[in-house]
Amino acid sequence: MLVLVLVLASGCAYATQTTGPYVPQGGVDARNATLDVDDVWIEAPHGVAAGGGANLRLSISNEYGARDALVGVRAPFAAHVQLRLGGRDVGRIPIPPYASVNLQRGRSAGVRLDGFRRAVEAGRWVSIRLLFSRSAPIALQVTLGPLGADHLDASAPVRAAPSRTRVERCAGERLLG
Repeated sequence: MLVLVLVLASGCAYATQTTGPYVPQGGVDARNATLDVDDVWIEAPHGVAAGGGANLRLSISNEYGARDALVGVRAPFAAHVQLRLGGRDVGRIPIPPYASVNLQRGRSAGVRLDGFRRAVEAGRWVSIRLLFSRSAPIALQVTLGPLGADHLDASAPVRAAPSRTRVERCAGERLLG
C-alpha cells in the first residue's frame, strides 16, 4: 500500500486506456511435463479468408534429456496442417534434448495451416493442439494477427477487445519495499 502511494505521489505512474485490438506482445506460452512452447501465435495481420491459410509461429524448448519431435498440430478450423523443415514438407520436426527449436518468422521451418473452414478475423482466438512423439499434447488458445504493436496495421479489419486499464511506471523508477 505504501509503495503504491509513493509511486502515485511521485507523478510517474499513469493509467492508460486501451480501446483498440488486444494483441499479445509475445504470443501465448504453455508447457507440459517436458516441453515449453513460447510465443505461439498465427501470423495473419488481416485475418484469413475462408479457404485461405496462415503460418503458426512458435518456439519449442526441450529442457529434458529425451529426444522428442513435433509430429502434428490439430487445428479444427483448418483443413490441412503442414510441418515444414528446410523448405520441405516433413512428418516431424525434431526437438533435441536440452535445445530449442525456433519456428518463428523468417525460418524455412514451421507449421502451415491451410484451408480455413471459415473466415477468421485478426484478433480472434482459436484452439489448437500440438502433438509430440513422446510428450503429452499441449492444447492452447492462440490469436490471429500481428504480434505486438510494431506489426499493427491500423487499416486491418481487427475486432476490438474490451477496454483494459493498466498502470505503467516511469523508466528508472525504484520501488521501495
